[in-house]
Amino acid sequence: MTLAELAFACFVFARVDGGAYDRLLEETGEYVDLSILDHQLSILRWLSAWGIRAIPRNYHNAPSDTSEQMKSWYESNELFDRNRNLQELKDSDLDLVGDAYEKLIRVRYIGPTAAAKILFAIRPKSLMPWDEPIRNELQYNETSQSYINFLRYAQAKIQEVGELCRKYGFELIDLPKKLGRANSTIPKLIDESLWVTITNKWKPSKDDFERWVVWSS
Repeated sequence: MTLAELAFACFVFARVDGGAYDRLLEETGEYVDLSILDHQLSILRWLSAWGIRAIPRNYHNAPSDTSEQMKSWYESNELFDRNRNLQELKDSDLDLVGDAYEKLIRVRYIGPTAAAKILFAIRPKSLMPWDEPIRNELQYNETSQSYINFLRYAQAKIQEVGELCRKYGFELIDLPKKLGRANSTIPKLIDESLWVTITNKWKPSKDDFERWVVWSS
């Protein structure tokens, strides 16, 4: 992944997303707490907007078995501090994530894709969403061990991106602002790149980028 490829993917994502994640942040005060009913309902609406079609629409605005189960899961599973970055997570942290994921996929209407999205929502600096096309392309399955392996894959990607940032004279922490996405976390940017290039197969070649540069002059 080059910085140009990442920038292109994030540019595209921002224009097709429809603002669902921004609405989630507005509704939850930028910190999702699933012990709060309004936050549970915001998450269910956001999941539906992000492609989880199994959740009944009448669950979006009123308590349900799913919202109650999410609350119970949230209050009984301890994770690390929400300010931890993905690249800082150790094996013991990832084991906690795997256990939480394993329990979360048992919540009604919450399968592997929705579970990863919820984990990202409550720990946006340290956890990543995924979907079936991404799992298939990267040869993962739906298990908790595969999700842990996916996070390790993302850690390696973030390290590569960090090295590229330093090559071009700035730090990884500055990348969201450089891309005009000051409120996005690094895992969010990596996820957007995977969603654009794998889920939707929008991936310009190096020749495309070089041709566009010539055309822009």
